[in-house]
Parts: sequence; C-alpha cells; structure tokens
Amino acid sequence: MKFKELEAAFGVRELPHAIFYNFPWGLRFDLSDVETSSGTKHIERFLDSLKRAKIITHGCLEHSQNLTVLFSHHGPKAPVPATTRAISQLEAIGFDGSRLGYLGAVRQDDEFEDQSYRHWYSCRLASEPAEIDKLLWNCIAEDMGVEPYAEWADIHFVDFDKRMIVHVYDDRGMDVIAMDKGTIKPFYSKFNDWLLDYDREKMDQQFG
Repeated sequence: MKFKELEAAFGVRELPHAIFYNFPWGLRFDLSDVETSSGTKHIERFLDSLKRAKIITHGCLEHSQNLTVLFSHHGPKAPVPATTRAISQLEAIGFDGSRLGYLGAVRQDDEFEDQSYRHWYSCRLASEPAEIDKLLWNCIAEDMGVEPYAEWADIHFVDFDKRMIVHVYDDRGMDVIAMDKGTIKPFYSKFNDWLLDYDREKMDQQFG
C-alpha cells in the first residue's frame, strides 16, 4: 500500500486521530460496562472490552476478503530502534512482525521535538480472523498494561474496497467509519445497544 491509495479512497494524506469526527459517516462504540477503581476488576474490564471488540470488528469485517492493517508509531524523522522494538514485540502476541512494510513518516506539528514524526507501516490480511484477534488483543492490552503487548500508537483495519475503517483505540471504545452511509448503516442497528452514549445523538440523527 502507498499513501496515494489512502488519499484516493479516503481523501487524507494519513489517518487522523479520532477518525469518528473526521469522516462523513461513523459509529462510535463503548467497549465495556465494567467499572474499575484502583485496579479493581481490571482483568474483568480487559476481557469484557476484548470480547466486545472482537464481536463488533468481525461483524463489520465479515465479508472483507482483503484487509490492509495500518500501524503508526511516533518518533524522530528517521526510523529508530523504538520502532524496530515495536515490530519485534508483535512476536510476543503471536503476530509475524516481518509482514509489515514501511510506508514512510509524516510530520506532526503538535508533537514533542523527539516525537515529531508519525511512522506508518502496513500489512495485508486475507481472510485471517485469528490474526485480527491478535491485533485486537494489542489494541486493548497496550493501554491497560496487560502483557504481552506491542508499543504502537494506533492500529487501523482498512477495507479499501468498501472504503471502511475499523479502529479500536483502547478499552474505552472503538470507531467504525465509511465514506458511504450504506456501508455501515446495518451496524448501527446490529450493535445499537453498544453505541457510545456521548455521541449517540449524532449517530441517531444520521442513521436512525
């Protein structure tokens, strides 16, 4: 994959943070009802979030035969050992880090000087639900400190044919966006009980 493919399909040079607010059609989901306090029920929340993330992700990608996974990592302009370490850490969760291809770096104006570039990698997945599950584990585990995990800022699942993106950002939630309303409208109904209340009004206006 090249950056130009991303721009052709989604109109962006790189994927922005909080994709729900940056694309025309989107759904935002709450991944867990389990509350934590000083570590209490920490594992219960992790498992609950992971389970819900799997259900929604596989539901949305059920008919996606050819996925592109985009990984991003912050750092200086040149790829650095930290990025190499993040790739090798994928082995700890059972994902083959050698599958990743380097796309390049994009300057981030709002980052600290030593973290001023966002490095992008991509990987193709063809009907590999088990590999998707490994990456979903990482999306939830990294922020919660559940080991093993690999140090990535974001992992996005992209279906270029449907022009749809699935992004699990941490144990709190996940976004699903598309360039066409009809692509994700079925998931508004299918997973309605899990829509994030904070943005429910906007989603109800778009899809209700």
